Amino acid sequence: MKKDAAKLLARADECLEEARQLFNFNHQLGAINRAYYCIFDCARALLYENGPYAKTHQGVQTKLSELFIKTAILERRHGDAMRYVFEL
Repeated sequence: MKKDAAKLLARADECLEEARQLFNFNHQLGAINRAYYCIFDCARALLYENGPYAKTHQGVQTKLSELFIKTAILERRHGDAMRYVFEL
């Protein structure tokens, strides 16, 4: 695994833990934010590991869809979940 992808996954893990803690203290908005960044950083790591780089949130969503959802490497529900949490 590339060093930068590993850093992104470590950050995603941290975001997930923060989301859990915020949720447990009834801070739903903060929990949603941290959960989204967990998903976002995982998607960025996946893209980084496979070559393409996207600078924006929309760019990451688009590249993830083009390269992994439309090719059935990932299920459509994963892309839908990312968009849903982003909109929250």
